[in-house]
Amino acid sequence: MQAKSPAWWTALASPGPLWRYGLDILASDEVTPLENSNAYDLNAADRLLDQSGSVTLDVTAKTHRTATLTLRNSDGRYLPGPAGGPSGGAGSPTATGLVWYNVRYRPWADLCTGYDANQNPIYDRTYFGMYVLLTPQVDHKPVGTAATLALADKSALLRAPFLITNATLPTFTKSSTTVGGYAAGTTFDSAMHDLATRGGIPLSRQNYEPSTLTLPADYAVNEGTSWWTHLTTLAGSMAHVIYFDGLGNLVRRGNPLLVNAPSTYTFTPGANCIVTDAQRTTDLTNIYNHVIVVGASSQTATVRGEAQLLDAGSPYYKSQIGDRVVFVGAGGKLNDMTPDPAIGTVAQAQSVAQAILVQHLGRQEALSLKGRNLPALEPFDRVTVAGIAGLNVDFIVNKLTWNLHHGGMQIDLARWLAVGS
Repeated sequence: MQAKSPAWWTALASPGPLWRYGLDILASDEVTPLENSNAYDLNAADRLLDQSGSVTLDVTAKTHRTATLTLRNSDGRYLPGPAGGPSGGAGSPTATGLVWYNVRYRPWADLCTGYDANQNPIYDRTYFGMYVLLTPQVDHKPVGTAATLALADKSALLRAPFLITNATLPTFTKSSTTVGGYAAGTTFDSAMHDLATRGGIPLSRQNYEPSTLTLPADYAVNEGTSWWTHLTTLAGSMAHVIYFDGLGNLVRRGNPLLVNAPSTYTFTPGANCIVTDAQRTTDLTNIYNHVIVVGASSQTATVRGEAQLLDAGSPYYKSQIGDRVVFVGAGGKLNDMTPDPAIGTVAQAQSVAQAILVQHLGRQEALSLKGRNLPALEPFDRVTVAGIAGLNVDFIVNKLTWNLHHGGMQIDLARWLAVGS
């Protein structure tokens, strides 16, 4: 066996854990980047003792980014106070008069990547996103009080009960009548920027991939509907996806399933990416060659859009596997015929149907990778998987999970093996 150098043993024995975790509690300032706001760190004892939890990024879920953290709550600063904001402790945001919806939570993890000349550990920090507090839970035990925080990304502030009112409703004039929404011919970028700004997301927090597209038809927006429903529907109708990234910015980009985007990451075994486990699964049940989207609004009757496979030479054509039909209703739910109020025209319904057909045309192959220090990714990133027997192909990021109590990471990827159009 090859002998190790004295320096190797010294580094191995140096103080400092491989992983350490923390939580920044930030005073929200949607105009100035949150990184420049006052940060309220965890107490050292709370950071190092009894902390567990997980962070999940799932593009198939209603809320993409969620987190659950359990902390030793030595002075009550993580609990909701009388005004709804964190209370207790000299460092609590309560002193600034903040309430729960303008406090941000930013969990992070430090990975020890080496040691300096004095044998002090060198840490590389990863932020797991910007969150708002949903449901705190407090457990009182003889050993002390613990707080479990259920967190969600900022899309929670654009959902119910934060709805569009008459005062915030975007309008345009059609045939001398004021109508809620955006007129046909409006640029896609201006409509999306206006919608997000009206919902409370400042322009400085909107990171959109530039587009020259215009709306092919009037887009209806009604009082009493949610901002997030319209943002996701309007983006999807123009073959884009929208989400909040790890820094709390609203990101809109072309749907990678519909464009030939280049690969952005490569996973290979080795020092840069330690993959401990890879599991491949093929789903043969979630194949559709005929999609029907149902929509409606107060200004229109029920509308429907259809998309189906027309290539008779495809193995997924109806003469080969039958007419596999799926109805898509409110909120993009499959096998649901409830009209979606955010889809008000046939053109919108057909565009959404086409996007869904692309996702469900063909066999879906899923790949789950587990490791210790996988690279940080974002929703819908296109990933090339290499170095695993039988694979050198592109996948789309569907879900990421960080288990904070032991530092393990898991990335779930998917690709669709479609033939025909």
